[in-house]
Amino acid sequence: MRKLSGGLLCLFLWTSSSAQTTHSKIYDGREYVIIPALISGTPFFKDTENSENNSLLFDKVLYTGIPLLYDIRYDQLVTTREGELTNMIVVKELVDFFTIGKDTVVYLKESATGLSDGFYLQVFNSPDYKSVARYRKGVKDPRTVNEKRYYFETVEYFMKTPGADLFVPLRNNRNLLSINKQYKKGLKKLLQTQGNREDFQGNIALALDYLNQMTRH
Repeated sequence: MRKLSGGLLCLFLWTSSSAQTTHSKIYDGREYVIIPALISGTPFFKDTENSENNSLLFDKVLYTGIPLLYDIRYDQLVTTREGELTNMIVVKELVDFFTIGKDTVVYLKESATGLSDGFYLQVFNSPDYKSVARYRKGVKDPRTVNEKRYYFETVEYFMKTPGADLFVPLRNNRNLLSINKQYKKGLKKLLQTQGNREDFQGNIALALDYLNQMTRH
């Protein structure tokens, strides 16, 4: 895992020549500046792990092989203008989705989902069942006089089922078992045998994949 070492981030943008010359809107956002502060950790999703060679669908144009950082404290997507050290905030309203490593993050609007406008990690996606996660970071004061202020992270999960117009919160495995009473017994057995108490996100994907397959037969 690659950590930040203070000051501005140093990233380089690699994308196709046609995208660079024809679709420059990706750089039209405000400059992103990190103000040096004595805070332990970073404000970024997975602390900048897999920050290079990602993809972005922006204003209907797909960019591939580019560096991206997702600031989950301020819900901002960051990239770098080619050949410069300037970090730019990507205009989120024009983003359909972006990838960081194996993770896909989508931009959702409240009017269509019931969730606050912003970026959400895609946990599971099918025509009938969908689940997303909202990551956030904040700053807490040190617990002892010898420690720095530090970033802390929280995550909330949401789900949309067949026939539902909006997403609803998912808080625990009990919520998963109550999704479809017809398949509750089979779902409970699945979570007991293949689920992981320490991986609620994985359990969500496992449960929704099971329900998606069962309800399509």
